[in-house]
Amino acid sequence: MTSKNLFFKLEKEEWKRKLWLAALAFLVFFFAMPVGLALGLSNAAERYDTMVKSGQIILVSRTETLTQTVLNYVSASKNGMMIVLMIAAAVVCGAASFSYLHNKKKVDFYHSIPVKRATLFAAAFLTGLLIPAAAYALNLVLALGVAAGYGVSLGTVASSAAVGWAFHMLYFWLLYSVAVLAMMMTGNLVVGLLGTTVFYLYFPALGSVISAYFSTFFRTYLPTYGERTIMDILERISPCSLYLLAYNSLQPGEGAASLIAVSVIAAAAVTALAAILYQKRPSEAAGKAMAFSVSKPAVRIALVLLFSLSGGLFFWGLHSTSGWAVFGVVAGAVLCHCIVEIIYHFDFRKLFAHKLQLAVCTAAGLAVLFCFKNDWLGYDTYLPEVDQVAEAAVDLGQDYWITYDEIVRKEDGSAVRNYKNDLDYQFEHMKITNLQPVLEIAAKGIEYGLAEDQENSDGGEYWTTVNIQYTLKNGRKVRRRYYRMPLSEVMDAVEELWEDPQYQYGKYPILSKSETEVVRAEYRVSSGGTVLQTAELSSGEQVQELLRVYKEELRGLDIDTMKSENPIAQLRFLDETEAEYADVKTEEDSYDSWAQDGGYYPVYPSFVRTLELMRQAGMEPETVWDHVQAEEIIIEDSSAMAQESSEDFMASSERYIFYQVSYRNQEEIKEILANAVLEDYLNMNWLAEIETPVIYITIRNENGSQSNVTARFPVGEEPDFVVQALKAELENQMR
Repeated sequence: MTSKNLFFKLEKEEWKRKLWLAALAFLVFFFAMPVGLALGLSNAAERYDTMVKSGQIILVSRTETLTQTVLNYVSASKNGMMIVLMIAAAVVCGAASFSYLHNKKKVDFYHSIPVKRATLFAAAFLTGLLIPAAAYALNLVLALGVAAGYGVSLGTVASSAAVGWAFHMLYFWLLYSVAVLAMMMTGNLVVGLLGTTVFYLYFPALGSVISAYFSTFFRTYLPTYGERTIMDILERISPCSLYLLAYNSLQPGEGAASLIAVSVIAAAAVTALAAILYQKRPSEAAGKAMAFSVSKPAVRIALVLLFSLSGGLFFWGLHSTSGWAVFGVVAGAVLCHCIVEIIYHFDFRKLFAHKLQLAVCTAAGLAVLFCFKNDWLGYDTYLPEVDQVAEAAVDLGQDYWITYDEIVRKEDGSAVRNYKNDLDYQFEHMKITNLQPVLEIAAKGIEYGLAEDQENSDGGEYWTTVNIQYTLKNGRKVRRRYYRMPLSEVMDAVEELWEDPQYQYGKYPILSKSETEVVRAEYRVSSGGTVLQTAELSSGEQVQELLRVYKEELRGLDIDTMKSENPIAQLRFLDETEAEYADVKTEEDSYDSWAQDGGYYPVYPSFVRTLELMRQAGMEPETVWDHVQAEEIIIEDSSAMAQESSEDFMASSERYIFYQVSYRNQEEIKEILANAVLEDYLNMNWLAEIETPVIYITIRNENGSQSNVTARFPVGEEPDFVVQALKAELENQMR
């Protein structure tokens, strides 16, 4: 009972001693929450009332708008400013709670009190934790009172506010315990603050430097996101990074629970370590830079290595030569070593007190630099054996028109867009087991990747960047990126890969869509945002049959077909959630790239069965120009003023001459359109071979307005009268 009473007395004294901290915390949270929310609600209410007065269509009520504003302030995942506030509060509270440790007289006084050190630590630590918790909670209540004053139902926001408080206080605990740990390990307030900064930022900085070395020196480096790489692990060691990761993962399905569990364990572990160090900390440490001599070399070596690597990278970025990179490594190591020694000893004569450590760190930095620069580990030439790989995924760097975003339904029933990176989707869904063509493409990528002068490589067609992921039999995933390689030199392997069903299913999301899920098919002929023809099909059986046939013909699309013909229309098939999302975005009259263009796939002339089903549904892309009034066509071409490799060409400010011809005669327009391919559809066929002239088509719409679309001639399809007219115009301009 006596010890319990003593603890509460100590706690009471701590609160008295830190009244200034409590007042400061209250004021900061007061302006950040009740005042900030009042301003936000006032602005939201004014905007809503203005929209109502202007007659704009509003799909949500005034109360719903204000409720969402409140949630943006008080919930865990909406107010990013709380992260900044918590980090600052953790540093201030950590320094204030144990500031006496840096003063010899105060340390002697506290440690002369007949109280166990564990009790002293608990009282000081708990006070620093409770002050911001109480200030946050009190101002959160005031903020909810402000919300109630604007008519927001507290029942709809109170639970989110409570969860937000618990979430941010958990990470305050983690950040605060790390700041306290830094104070335990130092004997000077300034050094303690520097130590806190190191604990917060060192490992993310190290991860960033390592990542920068990979991306700078390895030509085939492909960043890996979401996997447990060394950079990812280093990032998670930092309390700040862990806080941000958890904040960003609070959306449904992002796995915030595991991050929060790790954070609780980490906070408890760091608190326990700080308590142990407090009991072992010698009183004589007050006023010194470091409280424990054993920690000095570890901190010094870690910082010198980081700064030496950073210096090498910095000077390589300024001037990409080995000499400057070596200078950067040496300069970074020496400067950091000297600064750390000054901090440790407060004496300039101790700049080189540990020459051996400096030499070893410098040598280690140089070794890492040349290991990356000269690729001693063979990173860029890595090519696994067939028997080492379980499966692979390949992105040929073409077909950027494919949409990989997913439309999903939230818990509240609304349809939302889930953004999906194209590589992430393909690497997740593509399971290629026929590895020979993959390795053949990779081998050619290595050959071109190691070429000294890629930009001036002669020959080859279909230049692209290829991304490959190998899943090894031991479960490890290895990724490589091969810049600027011509697929024409491995076309046999590309053709074999293109016809592989496992490649197709990983490339085209539509192939995984079940016929029973789709509720609507949408057809259009368009280019550059101008829709020339459109139609919908909602009959269940017809939609399902159209999708089934289209998937069969898409799977049968081969390289030879793509070389000989181009798309003439687009189709997309929507399930119930996708159709709802598209309809809502259209009704809101707000631009959304997925609602407008997402999920469309090309229809080729060779898709005979698909086109027959489309015709039965009133979709006839072959007759699109019969229903469009093309008023004028302008065809533009260009020609070099001199041979492009000549000195005259390079020295000229006007290197090209542009010339054009126009047509209004309907017979000529009809012949041009019969041979032209809309530019959007050429972009959907990476094997398309086109003539140089650009065709600008002016269309008269039914309402009298004009629209413009762009087209090109496939190779060999340019009408003779156009060729002659352009030739004559060029000769005329050259006179």
